[in-house]
Amino acid sequence: MKERAVLLGKTKGLVGVVTEPRQITSAKNRPAIILLNAGLMHRIGPNRIYVQIARRLAASGFLALRFDLSGIGDSGNRTDNLSLKDGVVSDVKEAMDFLAREEGARKFILVGICSGANNSLRVAQSDARVIGAVPIEAYYFATPGYHLYFYGRRLFNPKGWRRLVTMKSDLWRTLGNYLIRRGNSSTTGDGWSGRAGADGRKAFRVQIVAEIEHLLGRGVSLNFVYCVGSPSYYNHYRPLRHRTASSKEFRVTLFANADHTFTLLASQQSLVNSIHDWVKAVGQGPSCVNRP
Repeated sequence: MKERAVLLGKTKGLVGVVTEPRQITSAKNRPAIILLNAGLMHRIGPNRIYVQIARRLAASGFLALRFDLSGIGDSGNRTDNLSLKDGVVSDVKEAMDFLAREEGARKFILVGICSGANNSLRVAQSDARVIGAVPIEAYYFATPGYHLYFYGRRLFNPKGWRRLVTMKSDLWRTLGNYLIRRGNSSTTGDGWSGRAGADGRKAFRVQIVAEIEHLLGRGVSLNFVYCVGSPSYYNHYRPLRHRTASSKEFRVTLFANADHTFTLLASQQSLVNSIHDWVKAVGQGPSCVNRP
């Protein structure tokens, strides 16, 4: 295994680290793995988990790249007028172009935590070279379980009550915004209501499910990872899992003893092993993907 720092992109403004397997010739026949920033955290990932994933995959003959998107970590800011979402897609495509030109990679698997998970799906929608993605703690939606978990913890938190009494709680700002919207709706006829918000969330959920089913129909393999110790576990879209559970290209992996950023060493090792095994299966061809 060998690691080297690289500059990529049209302006050489993106900074990354390529982790190469010993037999680079065999890696050219396999998909390359690209790890996407988790929020504003740079390319090592939460608790250096991206470093562990890249090295483990390289030990099995896979080429891996972990790089910083524009404006994150060591990468420079964008110099064009692209939106944030379009800029992310552009950066990842430039990373794929780099690996195709320098290493001969033709197929790619994207891995990302949190915003990196959402970005992996966004790029997969726009580039046919992506044959797989591992979205970790991706999109989620409000459910009764979420409110019970999230607000239940606040109910028994003395600091939360102290902030409420001293008018420092976010609840007061939320209530103020609600009253402002109600006032605007009465004068402008916007008709804002809680039901409109519910309808918006439902439409968003339907849209996401449709996009994911489109990827599955295109032959993109997906492995959604959720942490039982994270609030997002109570929000993941169970309807999608139930509708596609029989598909060998789709998997939902749940980690019982992990939080959103995989703080515990044991949960880190479990995640690395899980991704390694899944990527090996996908990299050997669709017929070898393990069933959920």
